[in-house]
Amino acid sequence: MTIRVGIAGAGISGLTLAGILSRRLPHVHVTVLERAPAARDQGYGLDLDANGQEALARAGVYHRYWDCSQPYSDHMAFFRIGSHGPEPAGVMFRPALLRWLFPATFAARPETNRGALRDILLDEMATRANTGVVFDTAVRDARLHVDGGCELFGDSGKSHGVFDLIIDAMGLHSTLRHHRVVDASGGKAFGGTVHIHGVINSPEAACGAPLLARLRKYGSVAGYGRGYLIFLQRFGAGSNDGRTCCFYQLNHLDSAESLLDEIGVSPPSSRASGIMTDERLDKVKRWVLHDMGEVFDESWRDAIRSLDRVTADDVALPLVCIGDSLLNCGLGGGGILAMQDANELAALLEKEGAFDDAGRPDLSSLRAAEGAMLARKQEFHAEKQQRARGTCAQVAERGRGPTEWPFELDDLGLPGWKLGLARLLLPRVAALTNAWYRWDEWRLGRVGATPSTPIYPSVKKLLDSGEGK
Repeated sequence: MTIRVGIAGAGISGLTLAGILSRRLPHVHVTVLERAPAARDQGYGLDLDANGQEALARAGVYHRYWDCSQPYSDHMAFFRIGSHGPEPAGVMFRPALLRWLFPATFAARPETNRGALRDILLDEMATRANTGVVFDTAVRDARLHVDGGCELFGDSGKSHGVFDLIIDAMGLHSTLRHHRVVDASGGKAFGGTVHIHGVINSPEAACGAPLLARLRKYGSVAGYGRGYLIFLQRFGAGSNDGRTCCFYQLNHLDSAESLLDEIGVSPPSSRASGIMTDERLDKVKRWVLHDMGEVFDESWRDAIRSLDRVTADDVALPLVCIGDSLLNCGLGGGGILAMQDANELAALLEKEGAFDDAGRPDLSSLRAAEGAMLARKQEFHAEKQQRARGTCAQVAERGRGPTEWPFELDDLGLPGWKLGLARLLLPRVAALTNAWYRWDEWRLGRVGATPSTPIYPSVKKLLDSGEGK
């Protein structure tokens, strides 16, 4: 049996994940859907840590790592503003001796060109029959399919097919994030949530003017308040097809069964029987309108009254978000964390029991992994914001001489004893670092990683075991 995996987004994390799965799981067919053209600019570089380099080894492309990486690029010199001299004020680098003694910490981390890496991944996957990459194909939404699995939809409601598992790797502009994250900018992940969802076949015929005005202007609309969320989205294909889906979210219930019991509806025995168009539909509508109370204005209540069919179930879309699709981390680490997500998720999907005999994924383990990924990004984001606030405070003051250092130790806001210790140690550490850099430069000619620089032991272990070429 072939397991169908759809990956939305052909950036480096999505393609790396596709490369690993297609290489290591021959019974899985991977389809990557990318909204942009193949020639789209991929942005800048990134310095892959052990996780990212392990992922490349597992995808079978590590032998081309230096084809897309810049030698000597993993060190940085700092020059005083306004100074035209050739010597920097300081250099951040990885000493050659420490690289050889402690490769797990100081291994090669050159700047890698994202676009070139993407081309390498595409070249590799073009050799595999169980992988397809489709460009100029937007993914707009995902919904549970009546026969099981998850169906992806594009522009004008066009179906991109049904998959056993969807991975959202679209990044900042993800159109699937709302299924897994409450805050559209990236925030709290769903957990223990029940949805009542359904379809309005023709809003023009059933809904009042206020709701229609919103739908006509925005296409997708959401109403939220403390403990409440309702979401409406047009998905009909063609100018005469106004079908609109509606999701009403409940966070205070243990399961869909507890909700149906409260409504007075028997749990369905199949997906088809769970689609309610009979007298159960009216029961559900009455329950939702009562649950809305006085919190919602009339336009949202109008949407519930207009539903032509409903289904109530646990949030069970076989969908997992990775990278910036979970939380936008931006420059300074977003790509590295996305590659770590891809590496960890691939390892999880390789495990025995990741899919059952019908090809359905083990969502409990995937949800746990997704939660860990989100927590990691939240921690990174909080630290990044704190660093940014400190940096802004340090460089905000203007009016100093052009050759002066942009901030002083006093700007750091350290308590007295820490400030005194910093004044004592930092100049000596800086002098030692500069001397060590000049020594490496004299001995080696140039400082920085090259193809002969020691690699991470974990990557070497993978290569030695036959994981990569």
